[in-house]
Amino acid sequence: MRKILLSSIVWLVLGIPYSVQAEGSLLFYNAGSGEGATARLDSAGNYEFVGGISGFATRWTHITGTAGGGVLFYNASTGLGATAQLDNAGNYSFVSEIPGFAPGWTHIAGR
Repeated sequence: MRKILLSSIVWLVLGIPYSVQAEGSLLFYNAGSGEGATARLDSAGNYEFVGGISGFATRWTHITGTAGGGVLFYNASTGLGATAQLDNAGNYSFVSEIPGFAPGWTHIAGR
């Protein structure tokens, strides 16, 4: 997985063959506003917007994709976490909130 920080938007490129099965799906997130969006990027580099997502919590400090298309959100200040799913078509589904992580983690890696 590759993370690209651009202003306050986090792009998660979930198309690396060895890391995520949600091949070509992208998640955009604005930590200040809590806005999000999904898109697809095919192997030829063609971009397709899928849809906007409202209702994200603000200030997630870490967002990590997993091998099965799962997404883990973490706030290092509060220890709050959440999970979601991003499928191959770029559709986003919230799964659950996870309270009780220790605050202060500086890195989270997924495979």
